[in-house]
Amino acid sequence: MPITDTYHTENVSFRFVDFPAKLLPRLSDSLPGVEVKTKEHNDERGLVVWLRSDGNGTCDAHCAFIREQQIPSAKYGLWISLITSRDNDGIRVPQFAIELLRKIGGQLDFSFISG
Repeated sequence: MPITDTYHTENVSFRFVDFPAKLLPRLSDSLPGVEVKTKEHNDERGLVVWLRSDGNGTCDAHCAFIREQQIPSAKYGLWISLITSRDNDGIRVPQFAIELLRKIGGQLDFSFISG
């Protein structure tokens, strides 16, 4: 769930990179009710896949899918974005995101957009 203030918006997503397209149906089936967004590369690397994370109990399903498919930790993690009207701003990573990263591992990436 995005956190919106008068001057900024925060989003927390779970992201896979270089994700094999053939696994997309399995991922969707393992996370019913979770919106799955994808982006294709112009080469053979696979997809970038985003899943909105809001702390609603999908952690166990994420863990199970990653373990079953033996996805390397360099290929998944949290993507946290901050969109703000200020030229400098800050973000506190939500507790559910910290717990998810501790349990699953993977990468922690940030995006900052000021406008």
